[in-house]
Amino acid sequence: MSGCAGGISSSTTGNSGPQYEVNLSWTPPSGSDEIAGYNIYRAASNSASFQQLNSSLDTSTVFVDSNVQSGISYSYFVVAVDMSGNWSLPSDLSVTEVP
Repeated sequence: MSGCAGGISSSTTGNSGPQYEVNLSWTPPSGSDEIAGYNIYRAASNSASFQQLNSSLDTSTVFVDSNVQSGISYSYFVVAVDMSGNWSLPSDLSVTEVP
């Protein structure tokens, strides 16, 4: 697969308590008729170790990360996977700081 998942953006929302969420959204890569889904990755600030957040391909172009902690910055990227199992290049990083 050529190309990469489109630009990724993130925003933080919070409830009245200390619980926050990071809302991610991205655009499918061009020529995305054969996209089976996406893998979403996250790393905490000062870490180069990214972990995959989804256990199976996510078919949506939005994702909510509700497992974040206040006062920490997180970096995210997305990889598209086509029907043949080929991976795209990773999206650009999106960095969000949780208040």
